[in-house]
Amino acid sequence: GDCKNPPLYVISHCSPKTYRLHPSKRHDPVVQGSMYYHIIDVTPHSITMRAYDANSNKKIDSVRIFNSL
Repeated sequence: GDCKNPPLYVISHCSPKTYRLHPSKRHDPVVQGSMYYHIIDVTPHSITMRAYDANSNKKIDSVRIFNSL
């Protein structure tokens, strides 16, 4: 969804080696156990990041951060 309260932190990887994550209320992973890549679009008004599974190319998640200036 749209990020209305930055900062927003994103952690990802595209390594064949994975580790079990221990999510918390503050850090809640959407998915885990695969490899991922991102497409990031930057415009004067926003930054959009889309995350994809590297094996299936299925879109996993996306976020848009708006420039309020």
